[in-house]
Amino acid sequence: MVELVRKDAAKSLSLNFKVSASSWEGKGVRNNGAIIGYFLGLIAIGFLFWSCFSIGNSPQLNILFLFCGGLIGWILGILITPISDVERSRFSEFGKAITTFLSGFLLAKVEGVFELAVQEKSDISDVFIGRSLLLVVSFALGLLFTFIWRSYVASEK
Repeated sequence: MVELVRKDAAKSLSLNFKVSASSWEGKGVRNNGAIIGYFLGLIAIGFLFWSCFSIGNSPQLNILFLFCGGLIGWILGILITPISDVERSRFSEFGKAITTFLSGFLLAKVEGVFELAVQEKSDISDVFIGRSLLLVVSFALGLLFTFIWRSYVASEK
């Protein structure tokens, strides 16, 4: 009886594997590269979460920096990879508005915060550098995840 169950389980496993493998047929190296990239990205995200608990005394603030960077990257990734003509025209308008906002108001505010944080060389702390890197790296990962998905995976369906 146990062997019969094992054989049936093995048949269903191989059948499921064949079905899922056939859904990737013809997509070749591009999707394998995306899978490998996402796997490495997940490892990087795990490392970033671990870093959140070892930078400074406020892991909650570090996690906020991590999510903020990832969400900004995600939004920008969507804006730079329109899938349809409708998205292309809408995103063009959004891009102009966001560029105007970033080049004016936000850049001036970020510069002011940065100047306050590093008034003297001794003021540059490991916490400031760590949180800045959390923000930048999570931004890059959010941008890359979204760009790769929309450019190489979703566009093939």
